[in-house]
Amino acid sequence: MRYKEIKQDIESPMEHSWGGLKELVGLYFSKPRPVEQDLFWLKVTQYKEIKAIPKILGLLGDQFPQIDREVDRRIYEGLAYELADEVKHYRLLADIMEGMTGERVIADKCPTSPEQSNLEELRKTLRDDLNLAPHLNVAHETVFASVMKNVTGGPLEKKVAGAYKHIYSDELKHYRMGWKELQASNLDSEQIERIKQANKRVARQYLVMRNELFGQPLSKERLQEIDAGKIQSYRPL
Repeated sequence: MRYKEIKQDIESPMEHSWGGLKELVGLYFSKPRPVEQDLFWLKVTQYKEIKAIPKILGLLGDQFPQIDREVDRRIYEGLAYELADEVKHYRLLADIMEGMTGERVIADKCPTSPEQSNLEELRKTLRDDLNLAPHLNVAHETVFASVMKNVTGGPLEKKVAGAYKHIYSDELKHYRMGWKELQASNLDSEQIERIKQANKRVARQYLVMRNELFGQPLSKERLQEIDAGKIQSYRPL
């Protein structure tokens, strides 16, 4: 199977959930909402960015002795850039929230949420399958950022869109790195199927998590319709 066919095969099952993300963001920013809701999604999204930093730092330390042995120097460089990007994404969102509240944000005080915790548990359950193509896991963040960078409205929306233009650019690099890794890995059809099914489940839970952070604009019935394909598919990648 050629590269484009593999990419289509893996991503097609996720396109309904990605379409749901686009609908969700459109619904949320199309009408007034409590400031507490904006603060909630910002706080948890900051947690999502900051929590990756200790893991990447550990990997950089563990892999350092293996550069140009088991670890390709380009892959190591990409991991270092990923660390810097995660810090930048956290900083961009924290700056927005501090402007809203006038209070100092503390990184390790950023909370998680029930559905974000469920997403993390799902990823742990699917770790072996997801690790066959680890950087493809950022596809959902890339899709979300691609929608958020086009948000329009008042001062907050303009700041959000400006931040996500930077975040989208960075996530797109990570996503493309994932496909380069996959191309070089020579996985067989059974492994490709495992990647496809695992990422489909993660894409669905990612949508549920974002729906929670935005105050449930998508009803349970609407989520079921999206699962059934009653949604305009979305794939900006």
